[in-house]
Amino acid sequence: MPTMRARVRADSTAHELADRLVTEGVLGCANCRDGSPIQAGFGDLRAPPRRELEVGLAGAFGSRDELEAERIAARIGVVRGPGTVVLVGGLAHCGPVISRLTQDLQIVEIDADPSAWPADPS
Repeated sequence: MPTMRARVRADSTAHELADRLVTEGVLGCANCRDGSPIQAGFGDLRAPPRRELEVGLAGAFGSRDELEAERIAARIGVVRGPGTVVLVGGLAHCGPVISRLTQDLQIVEIDADPSAWPADPS
């Protein structure tokens, strides 16, 4: 099985990088030569053809109980970084709360719904 390596290719304009994170650009795969678009900080890693995103499992921003997100944060057991936590599907709704509760921790939410959420600079 080939090793997959992804490279981020950001366009040259300065507003596309914020705090060393790509907010606009393309995540390219050296093996398959595909490029996954990054728009407004949201990377669409689906294989082509990329149709419109379906409704995800996380729900609208702020639509879930924050206490539930705090319980998930406690179960994960991460109190500070450096590090990265990946929240998939319905657990993605916990991302903003966990981000507020921890320091130096990057949260990656894998779900369609966060694409419509406001940007979280933390």
